[in-house]
Amino acid sequence: MEPLQNIREGHEVARMPMHDNSLVINPSMTVHVVLTHPHDPAKIYWVLNRQEPLTTTYHFSRTPKPRGWGNPGGGLEVMDAQDNAGHTRSSDQMIQTCARREVVAETGFTNFNFEYATPLNSVFLRYTCPSGHHVITLAALLQNFQQVAVEEVEEIEDGAWFDLSVSPIELFQRRSDLPYWSHVRRSIMVLNRIAQRSTRRPFPLIHPTWNLVFPIKDMNAPKRSTLPSTAWYQQLRHHIRQMTEADTETGTPIVPGKDFETRLKQDEESWRKFGESLAQYRL
Repeated sequence: MEPLQNIREGHEVARMPMHDNSLVINPSMTVHVVLTHPHDPAKIYWVLNRQEPLTTTYHFSRTPKPRGWGNPGGGLEVMDAQDNAGHTRSSDQMIQTCARREVVAETGFTNFNFEYATPLNSVFLRYTCPSGHHVITLAALLQNFQQVAVEEVEEIEDGAWFDLSVSPIELFQRRSDLPYWSHVRRSIMVLNRIAQRSTRRPFPLIHPTWNLVFPIKDMNAPKRSTLPSTAWYQQLRHHIRQMTEADTETGTPIVPGKDFETRLKQDEESWRKFGESLAQYRL
Protein backbone atom coordinates (compact mmCIF):
# COMPACT_ATOMS: atom_id res chain seq x y z
CA MET A 1 0.00 0.00 0.00
CA GLU A 2 1.27 3.44 -0.89
CA PRO A 3 2.00 5.52 2.24
CA LEU A 4 -0.69 8.07 3.03
CA GLN A 5 0.34 11.70 2.73
CA ASN A 6 -1.62 14.22 4.79
CA ILE A 7 -2.40 17.75 3.63
CA ARG A 8 -4.28 20.19 5.83
CA GLU A 9 -7.37 21.70 4.21
CA GLY A 10 -9.29 23.54 6.87
CA HIS A 11 -10.47 20.92 9.37
CA GLU A 12 -10.14 18.08 6.85
CA VAL A 13 -7.18 15.83 6.12
CA ALA A 14 -6.39 14.94 2.51
CA ARG A 15 -5.22 11.39 1.97
CA MET A 16 -3.64 10.45 -1.32
CA PRO A 17 -4.63 7.28 -3.27
CA MET A 18 -4.33 3.76 -1.92
CA HIS A 19 -3.70 0.84 -4.28
CA ASP A 20 -5.14 -2.06 -2.28
CA ASN A 21 -8.58 -3.55 -1.67
CA SER A 22 -8.96 -2.23 1.88
CA LEU A 23 -11.89 0.05 1.05
CA VAL A 24 -14.80 -0.62 3.39
CA ILE A 25 -18.23 0.61 2.35
CA ASN A 26 -20.09 2.48 5.08
CA PRO A 27 -22.75 5.23 5.26
CA SER A 28 -20.17 7.96 5.96
CA MET A 29 -18.27 7.43 2.68
CA THR A 30 -19.10 9.51 -0.40
CA VAL A 31 -17.57 9.94 -3.86
CA HIS A 32 -17.54 13.29 -5.69
CA VAL A 33 -16.55 13.97 -9.30
CA VAL A 34 -15.02 17.13 -10.76
CA LEU A 35 -16.58 16.98 -14.23
CA THR A 36 -14.71 19.14 -16.76
CA HIS A 37 -15.85 20.61 -20.07
CA PRO A 38 -14.62 18.83 -23.22
CA HIS A 39 -13.33 22.06 -24.81
CA ASP A 40 -12.63 24.45 -21.93
CA PRO A 41 -10.51 23.06 -19.06
CA ALA A 42 -11.51 25.86 -16.66
CA LYS A 43 -15.22 24.96 -16.87
CA ILE A 44 -16.69 22.42 -14.50
CA TYR A 45 -20.24 21.13 -14.11
CA TRP A 46 -21.94 21.71 -10.77
CA VAL A 47 -25.37 20.57 -9.67
CA LEU A 48 -27.73 22.54 -7.43
CA ASN A 49 -28.52 20.39 -4.43
CA ARG A 50 -31.87 20.88 -2.72
CA GLN A 51 -31.84 21.30 1.03
CA GLU A 52 -32.50 17.92 2.56
CA PRO A 53 -35.05 17.45 5.35
CA LEU A 54 -32.74 14.96 7.05
CA THR A 55 -29.40 13.33 6.32
CA THR A 56 -27.30 10.64 7.96
CA THR A 57 -24.07 11.99 6.46
CA TYR A 58 -21.74 12.47 9.40
CA HIS A 59 -20.14 15.56 7.86
CA PHE A 60 -23.31 17.55 8.54
CA SER A 61 -23.74 16.12 12.05
CA ARG A 62 -27.08 14.56 11.09
CA THR A 63 -28.56 17.98 10.31
CA PRO A 64 -30.20 18.80 6.96
CA LYS A 65 -27.73 19.17 4.12
CA PRO A 66 -27.79 22.84 3.07
CA ARG A 67 -28.86 23.98 -0.38
CA GLY A 68 -26.01 24.84 -2.74
CA TRP A 69 -23.98 24.19 -5.88
CA GLY A 70 -21.45 21.40 -5.82
CA ASN A 71 -19.80 18.51 -7.60
CA PRO A 72 -22.03 15.56 -8.50
CA GLY A 73 -21.61 12.53 -6.28
CA GLY A 74 -23.08 10.30 -3.63
CA GLY A 75 -22.52 7.47 -1.22
CA LEU A 76 -20.83 4.15 -1.93
CA GLU A 77 -23.32 1.29 -1.89
CA VAL A 78 -23.07 -2.45 -1.39
CA MET A 79 -23.86 -3.08 -5.05
CA ASP A 80 -20.63 -1.25 -6.00
CA ALA A 81 -18.51 -4.00 -4.42
CA GLN A 82 -19.16 -6.68 -7.10
CA ASP A 83 -19.61 -6.77 -10.87
CA ASN A 84 -22.51 -8.48 -12.66
CA ALA A 85 -20.65 -11.82 -12.61
CA GLY A 86 -20.23 -11.66 -8.83
CA HIS A 87 -16.52 -10.88 -8.89
CA THR A 88 -15.20 -8.57 -6.19
CA ARG A 89 -14.08 -5.23 -7.53
CA SER A 90 -10.87 -3.51 -6.49
CA SER A 91 -11.13 -0.32 -4.43
CA ASP A 92 -10.58 1.84 -7.50
CA GLN A 93 -13.19 -0.10 -9.50
CA MET A 94 -15.73 0.30 -6.68
CA ILE A 95 -15.09 4.02 -6.51
CA GLN A 96 -15.41 4.48 -10.29
CA THR A 97 -18.61 2.42 -10.36
CA CYS A 98 -20.17 4.62 -7.71
CA ALA A 99 -18.89 7.79 -9.38
CA ARG A 100 -20.29 6.86 -12.79
CA ARG A 101 -23.69 5.95 -11.37
CA GLU A 102 -23.95 9.22 -9.44
CA VAL A 103 -22.80 11.45 -12.31
CA VAL A 104 -25.35 9.94 -14.69
CA ALA A 105 -28.13 10.12 -12.09
CA GLU A 106 -27.44 13.75 -11.12
CA THR A 107 -26.33 15.34 -14.42
CA GLY A 108 -27.75 13.08 -17.13
CA PHE A 109 -24.37 13.00 -18.91
CA THR A 110 -23.44 9.49 -20.00
CA ASN A 111 -20.24 9.83 -22.03
CA PHE A 112 -17.24 10.78 -19.90
CA ASN A 113 -13.85 9.32 -19.07
CA PHE A 114 -12.14 9.35 -15.71
CA GLU A 115 -8.79 11.09 -15.36
CA TYR A 116 -6.04 9.21 -13.53
CA ALA A 117 -4.09 10.67 -10.64
CA THR A 118 -1.48 7.95 -11.13
CA PRO A 119 -1.16 5.33 -13.89
CA LEU A 120 -3.14 2.84 -11.77
CA ASN A 121 -5.39 5.00 -9.65
CA SER A 122 -8.16 7.50 -10.39
CA VAL A 123 -8.51 8.93 -6.88
CA PHE A 124 -7.23 12.50 -6.71
CA LEU A 125 -8.18 13.34 -3.12
CA ARG A 126 -9.27 11.42 -0.03
CA TYR A 127 -10.57 13.39 2.95
CA THR A 128 -11.55 12.27 6.40
CA CYS A 129 -13.31 14.80 8.60
CA PRO A 130 -13.12 14.59 12.40
CA SER A 131 -16.81 13.65 12.34
CA GLY A 132 -15.94 10.50 10.39
CA HIS A 133 -17.23 11.62 6.99
CA HIS A 134 -14.92 10.21 4.30
CA VAL A 135 -14.89 12.03 0.95
CA ILE A 136 -13.22 10.67 -2.19
CA THR A 137 -12.80 13.01 -5.17
CA LEU A 138 -12.30 11.91 -8.77
CA ALA A 139 -12.00 13.87 -12.02
CA ALA A 140 -13.73 13.13 -15.30
CA LEU A 141 -13.56 14.66 -18.77
CA LEU A 142 -16.86 14.91 -20.63
CA GLN A 143 -16.63 13.49 -24.18
CA ASN A 144 -19.86 14.92 -25.61
CA PHE A 145 -23.05 16.59 -24.43
CA GLN A 146 -25.37 13.62 -24.84
CA GLN A 147 -27.74 13.53 -21.87
CA VAL A 148 -30.52 11.41 -20.47
CA ALA A 149 -33.14 12.53 -17.96
CA VAL A 150 -31.82 13.35 -14.50
CA GLU A 151 -32.94 10.60 -12.12
CA GLU A 152 -32.40 12.19 -8.73
CA VAL A 153 -34.82 15.09 -9.17
CA GLU A 154 -35.78 14.88 -5.51
CA GLU A 155 -32.19 15.85 -4.62
CA ILE A 156 -31.01 17.86 -7.64
CA GLU A 157 -32.84 20.98 -8.79
CA ASP A 158 -30.56 22.16 -11.59
CA GLY A 159 -27.15 21.83 -13.22
CA ALA A 160 -24.87 24.27 -15.03
CA TRP A 161 -21.35 24.85 -16.32
CA PHE A 162 -19.25 27.23 -14.22
CA ASP A 163 -16.24 28.97 -15.73
CA LEU A 164 -13.62 29.26 -12.99
CA SER A 165 -11.60 31.68 -15.15
CA VAL A 166 -14.31 34.22 -14.21
CA SER A 167 -14.39 35.92 -10.80
CA PRO A 168 -16.94 34.37 -8.40
CA ILE A 169 -18.25 37.89 -7.80
CA GLU A 170 -19.32 38.15 -11.43
CA LEU A 171 -20.29 34.50 -11.78
CA PHE A 172 -22.77 34.48 -8.90
CA GLN A 173 -24.18 37.99 -9.03
CA ARG A 174 -27.29 36.71 -10.84
CA ARG A 175 -27.66 33.50 -8.84
CA SER A 176 -29.35 33.27 -5.47
CA ASP A 177 -27.42 30.15 -4.40
CA LEU A 178 -23.68 29.87 -3.70
CA PRO A 179 -21.36 26.88 -4.14
CA TYR A 180 -20.25 24.69 -1.26
CA TRP A 181 -16.99 26.05 0.14
CA SER A 182 -15.39 22.59 0.37
CA HIS A 183 -16.39 21.68 -3.20
CA VAL A 184 -14.77 24.85 -4.54
CA ARG A 185 -11.54 24.01 -2.74
CA ARG A 186 -11.43 20.42 -3.95
CA SER A 187 -12.29 21.42 -7.51
CA ILE A 188 -9.41 23.88 -7.65
CA MET A 189 -6.99 21.35 -6.13
CA VAL A 190 -8.00 18.69 -8.67
CA LEU A 191 -7.78 21.08 -11.65
CA ASN A 192 -4.33 22.18 -10.54
CA ARG A 193 -3.14 18.59 -10.24
CA ILE A 194 -4.45 17.80 -13.72
CA ALA A 195 -2.72 20.87 -15.14
CA GLN A 196 0.61 20.01 -13.53
CA ARG A 197 0.88 16.61 -15.19
CA SER A 198 -1.20 16.91 -18.37
CA THR A 199 0.37 17.33 -21.81
CA ARG A 200 -2.87 16.67 -23.66
CA ARG A 201 -4.98 19.58 -22.44
CA PRO A 202 -4.58 23.37 -22.11
CA PHE A 203 -3.72 24.69 -18.67
CA PRO A 204 -6.93 25.78 -16.87
CA LEU A 205 -6.61 29.50 -16.11
CA ILE A 206 -8.43 29.83 -12.78
CA HIS A 207 -9.31 33.36 -11.67
CA PRO A 208 -7.10 34.21 -8.66
CA THR A 209 -10.01 35.29 -6.47
CA TRP A 210 -11.22 31.67 -6.28
CA ASN A 211 -8.05 30.85 -4.35
CA LEU A 212 -9.28 32.89 -1.40
CA VAL A 213 -11.11 29.76 -0.23
CA PHE A 214 -7.67 28.64 0.97
CA PRO A 215 -6.14 30.08 4.15
CA ILE A 216 -2.80 31.83 3.81
CA LYS A 217 0.21 30.22 5.47
CA ASP A 218 1.85 32.13 8.29
CA MET A 219 4.42 30.28 10.36
CA ASN A 220 3.95 32.76 13.22
CA ALA A 221 0.22 32.04 13.53
CA PRO A 222 -1.22 29.58 16.07
CA LYS A 223 -0.83 26.00 14.82
CA ARG A 224 -4.56 25.27 14.86
CA SER A 225 -5.58 28.54 13.24
CA THR A 226 -7.70 27.89 10.12
CA LEU A 227 -9.86 29.92 7.78
CA PRO A 228 -13.55 29.66 8.76
CA SER A 229 -15.82 29.00 5.78
CA THR A 230 -18.12 31.79 6.97
CA ALA A 231 -15.41 34.38 6.20
CA TRP A 232 -15.37 33.44 2.52
CA TYR A 233 -19.17 33.32 2.26
CA GLN A 234 -19.58 36.68 3.98
CA GLN A 235 -17.05 38.38 1.76
CA LEU A 236 -18.53 36.90 -1.41
CA ARG A 237 -22.09 37.86 -0.45
CA HIS A 238 -20.91 41.37 0.41
CA HIS A 239 -19.45 41.92 -3.07
CA ILE A 240 -22.40 40.31 -4.81
CA ARG A 241 -24.72 42.74 -3.02
CA GLN A 242 -22.54 45.62 -4.15
CA MET A 243 -22.68 44.40 -7.75
CA THR A 244 -26.45 44.01 -7.80
CA GLU A 245 -27.62 46.98 -5.75
CA ALA A 246 -29.48 49.72 -7.56
CA ASP A 247 -27.60 52.75 -8.77
CA THR A 248 -28.15 55.56 -6.23
CA GLU A 249 -28.90 58.17 -8.87
CA THR A 250 -30.99 56.32 -11.45
CA GLY A 251 -32.49 53.59 -9.29
CA THR A 252 -31.67 51.01 -11.96
CA PRO A 253 -29.67 47.81 -11.42
CA ILE A 254 -26.03 47.80 -12.47
CA VAL A 255 -25.69 45.93 -15.75
CA PRO A 256 -22.65 44.72 -17.71
CA GLY A 257 -20.80 47.63 -19.24
CA LYS A 258 -18.39 50.34 -18.18
CA ASP A 259 -19.94 50.78 -14.71
CA PHE A 260 -19.99 47.04 -14.23
CA GLU A 261 -16.33 46.63 -15.16
CA THR A 262 -15.30 49.52 -12.90
CA ARG A 263 -17.17 48.06 -9.94
CA LEU A 264 -15.76 44.61 -10.63
CA LYS A 265 -12.18 45.93 -10.57
CA GLN A 266 -12.87 47.72 -7.31
CA ASP A 267 -14.31 44.58 -5.74
CA GLU A 268 -11.44 42.43 -6.93
CA GLU A 269 -9.04 44.87 -5.30
CA SER A 270 -11.07 44.53 -2.12
CA TRP A 271 -10.81 40.73 -2.48
CA ARG A 272 -7.03 41.09 -2.66
CA LYS A 273 -6.98 43.09 0.57
CA PHE A 274 -9.29 40.52 2.12
CA GLY A 275 -6.78 37.82 1.23
CA GLU A 276 -3.95 39.78 2.82
CA SER A 277 -5.99 40.11 6.00
CA LEU A 278 -6.09 36.33 6.30
CA ALA A 279 -2.37 36.12 7.04
CA GLN A 280 -3.27 35.09 10.60
CA TYR A 281 -4.56 31.80 9.25
CA ARG A 282 -2.54 28.87 7.98
CA LEU A 283 -3.00 25.51 6.32
